[in-house]
Amino acid sequence: RSPRKESSAASDVYKRQEAESNPISDDLNEVFFLLVGVDTDSVDRKKPHEKKDIGIRSDTMMLVRVNFDDGSVRIMSLPRDSRVPVNGSLDKLNHAHSYGGMPLLMETVRDFTNLDVRNYVRVDFDAVEKIVDAIGGVEIDIPEKMYKEGSDPGREFVIDFEPGKQRLNGKQAVLFLRYREYE
Repeated sequence: RSPRKESSAASDVYKRQEAESNPISDDLNEVFFLLVGVDTDSVDRKKPHEKKDIGIRSDTMMLVRVNFDDGSVRIMSLPRDSRVPVNGSLDKLNHAHSYGGMPLLMETVRDFTNLDVRNYVRVDFDAVEKIVDAIGGVEIDIPEKMYKEGSDPGREFVIDFEPGKQRLNGKQAVLFLRYREYE
């Protein structure tokens, strides 16, 4: 009989305390990883780079733990503007990816959090668009009128959403994520 199937309350409490005191485990029933969103549109893709990730800043960084036994998902956001040691100098956390890609970002996150983060998932806006379309869109309640025009050559866009509940497709979801004009 597997120790996971023990039914005594004392055993369950012990396991819960053990899991809470040891945030990293090699347990096959859970996954722990860094989820990173990058803005690949922030660099000129026409310019060659020695390393493909140089110049691309991470935008969103979250530590994620998925427990398959109880179905829980725990997420902790790492603020991108946190000032942490990056390559020996105090800098913003999101600059680590720009300077050294995922290897440097992973090293920086491990040093900053003192957690043994070994795995990551990295997505850009193209991936977000495809994922949202694959799941049939996302429903969101937009709190206020959202309007903005972007006119960078080759990257023109119009964000135009009315307030209220609506289902966004992938392209709309990316526009929603790009909006920064909140009061």
